[in-house]
Amino acid sequence: MKKSMMRAMCFVLGMIFWMGILSAEPAGKDRFQVEIFGGAAYVDPQDFNLLSEAEEKYNDVFFIQRLLYMEGYFVNDLPQIRSTLPFGIRLKFLFSEKLSFSLCLEGFSRRAETSVEGTFRYVQPTWSEILTKGYEPYRLELSGYSILAGVHYRIPVGSRIDLEIGVAGGWAEADFTFSSTWSHRIRFLAEGYWDFSSVDGGTLEGQGSGNGFVAQAMIRLGQTVWRSFGFFVEGSGTFCRMGTIEGSGREARIGIPGETSWEGTWGIKREEVEMGAGSASILVPTNFWEGWTGEQRERDFVLNLSGVRLLIGLYVRF
Repeated sequence: MKKSMMRAMCFVLGMIFWMGILSAEPAGKDRFQVEIFGGAAYVDPQDFNLLSEAEEKYNDVFFIQRLLYMEGYFVNDLPQIRSTLPFGIRLKFLFSEKLSFSLCLEGFSRRAETSVEGTFRYVQPTWSEILTKGYEPYRLELSGYSILAGVHYRIPVGSRIDLEIGVAGGWAEADFTFSSTWSHRIRFLAEGYWDFSSVDGGTLEGQGSGNGFVAQAMIRLGQTVWRSFGFFVEGSGTFCRMGTIEGSGREARIGIPGETSWEGTWGIKREEVEMGAGSASILVPTNFWEGWTGEQRERDFVLNLSGVRLLIGLYVRF
């Protein structure tokens, strides 16, 4: 269904674009413009960042219990993605001196990871307990691309400077992955008697992908440097929310042969965690549902890539 919608949209936009080319009056010597751009975008994929927030809440409950009688320190600050690095190429057809149409292919990527470890100790005159937890590493990755068709209106503000406003719409696809390799070690020491230790840990990985409609509104300032060559600075806002995220996952544990793997639709589950000294209600993004009840499914997972961005680019007319 979505693939058919995407093909239909591309066909309609393509027909509009080429009908404009065939029916237009020449805008002058140069009728085409190629732009290459890159920059930075601020985004807040809230449900994706819940992965780190959920893990931090698990750690909060875990460490509150230990800190009642142990001394130690743990940096409970896992990475989140708040920005991406967009880049792309745009082809414009200059319909007139002020009006132009465009086709644009752009992509983005972002990776964030950290390695942290914390140790807690409970020391007595003849024995001690040492507890260590760490991530080596904890990683989030987000990437994608979009195809857009746009309309632009140019306002000359000088002999070589122009202001341009535009809107564009199209289709976007995105993928994300996360990986958590963690370890939990406990060691008991008694002078002259025994030294006992145990290790738990493993690797948890997940992947998701989706697609959806994307729309942009932009404003830019362009400067012609030499004949048909110049540069521009562009600011824009993007709307893009993707639902029905599908993906796979796997988990491997220390001391357990093999691994568990699965496929599923991503959603948000609610988990109630209770320990002697604390409890928490945690929203957990997941596509693993075995053993969970329907009541624990809070809502669908949404990959929100909306945001604002600033681009710098070069253009050439021909």
